[in-house]
Amino acid sequence: MPSDTPRDPGAQTFAQFLQLVDYGEAHGATSDALRRVLDAMQEHAADNHGAAKGEVTVKVALALDRGALKVKVRTTRKQPEQAGHEATLFLTPDGLPTARDPRQATLNLTVASGPAAAPKAL
Repeated sequence: MPSDTPRDPGAQTFAQFLQLVDYGEAHGATSDALRRVLDAMQEHAADNHGAAKGEVTVKVALALDRGALKVKVRTTRKQPEQAGHEATLFLTPDGLPTARDPRQATLNLTVASGPAAAPKAL
């Protein structure tokens, strides 16, 4: 006897599949992760000469148990790392950090007073 109930076509794309998991929460969480990474990359690139890397990973665990498909979706994201602060410092003979290289000799320069002389042509 034919059924009047239309046949369920099932999820035919990955997006449709994600929308079936946890009432669409898996699809929403994955889309949100992507949006956050893209926003962070855009901000990072603006501050770092146009370069940025990010990552969104969607892990889908599947188990078929007596005709029932058990699905677990985990979405993780990796945003660009914020640039740290850097400096090249030196240690004094006492072991304290300084910006001045203690091995570099200092020049005893004086400021000349009066108008500057015009350079001479050779």
